Amino acid sequence: MKTSTTRQLLTSVSLMSLICVTGFANAKSADAWTSAGVLGSVSSIANTNLTLFEVGSTAPIQTVVNPTTIFGGICHHCGQFQPFKLVDGSKVCSMCGCGEPNLECIGWEHFKSYDAANVLSSLPEGTGIRVVFNTDGNSASGIKDLYITRKQALVPVSGITSISSTDLLNLLKPIGVNSAKLVNGGSLLQLNLKNDWTAKKAVQLNTLLAKDGGKVLPLVPSVTK
Repeated sequence: MKTSTTRQLLTSVSLMSLICVTGFANAKSADAWTSAGVLGSVSSIANTNLTLFEVGSTAPIQTVVNPTTIFGGICHHCGQFQPFKLVDGSKVCSMCGCGEPNLECIGWEHFKSYDAANVLSSLPEGTGIRVVFNTDGNSASGIKDLYITRKQALVPVSGITSISSTDLLNLLKPIGVNSAKLVNGGSLLQLNLKNDWTAKKAVQLNTLLAKDGGKVLPLVPSVTK
């Protein structure tokens, strides 16, 4: 009886250890992805061709995704970081057993077809994405890795270049902004948030910027099939 109890205890400890190690490894992967490559946001997308705003680029860049591009994001059901090849976007999530397709898990919506255009155009305008190109620094080489990071945003703006960093942060605190800075000569506003970036926050951002004479410039992702 004691031996049986001991074995059960050891089995439980082993399983718990495996879960902890797996969760820790997964968390590390997610942390790595949130700082990988460069921060961007979608300007437009037509099939597999993307136009992106990107920190450090003076103008929107042109690039492409392909079936082997690794997409990643936080699973809407279990909150774990989930990477997979775009070609596997329609396959059932193996992360938490939710039974939903991979792209729906990280896109947080139901899609009629499982492709890059649908998932990226569904994101709230300005949602941050981390992009790693096949050749470092060369957008023409195509995207190797693309991670949706909802606690970051990159939004085209105008009229707020004269505001101080402190005043800008105070202005945007009502939408849960942890840090804010103007990049690319003041044409893009980079945000880090306490909680996820949403369509509601995108609207509120424009209202808040208007108090200081600024505004969000049009950013309407288009889908062409």
